[in-house]
Amino acid sequence: MTQLGPGFLRRPPRGWVTGQVSAVSHRAWQPGNSGVDGGQSEIDTACLLNARWRVELPGREPYEFDEQRRHG
Repeated sequence: MTQLGPGFLRRPPRGWVTGQVSAVSHRAWQPGNSGVDGGQSEIDTACLLNARWRVELPGREPYEFDEQRRHG
């Protein structure tokens, strides 16, 4: 579990609430055929991420959300 908080900021933003987040499920992989003209490149840095996160805030019901990212 990861602590969410303004540790990297000098002052927390107005309304900031400290909470915890954890990955309920996740999958990360490199897609195929991502090079030029659909062929495989020599160095392929593309990455896909599908994750479901659970957020817990003091005094509130926990909630979950899905995230999909593509890098590269």
